[in-house]
Amino acid sequence: MALRTPLYLILAALGAVIFVATFLPWATVDSIGSDVSVAGTEAGGWGAAAIIAGAAIAVIGVIGYFWNPFSDPEALLIAGFSLATLIAAIAKLGDTASFVDPADEFFPDAGAGIGLWLILFAAIVALCGAAWIVVSRPKAESRLGD
Repeated sequence: MALRTPLYLILAALGAVIFVATFLPWATVDSIGSDVSVAGTEAGGWGAAAIIAGAAIAVIGVIGYFWNPFSDPEALLIAGFSLATLIAAIAKLGDTASFVDPADEFFPDAGAGIGLWLILFAAIVALCGAAWIVVSRPKAESRLGD
């Protein structure tokens, strides 16, 4: 008997949040006279990595829900993608000025945009959810076997 874990669907939704947040502003710059925002899709490899990680988490979450053997390699894969996304988001939060064109002689401080914050939040929650499945799943299966 396979035990479906609805938490996988939540993890899939968090992967979709990471995917969509790549298209939102990752950095905002208050320049003289206008505000400029830089989306994750304009962040080069960082944006591409976020799209891949978000899509992978979403797909693996759906697979984990519908096809879930008694071991949970899906949860471990989601935890890995989430951890990598979390580390990348923290790195970019500490260096938002790198999103601004360095050719400008003067560029004011860049602040983190909503997309980067959403990615950070979704990665933290997805990592915790995947860890929860890995830890609690064997206990639930042993109770069903009794």
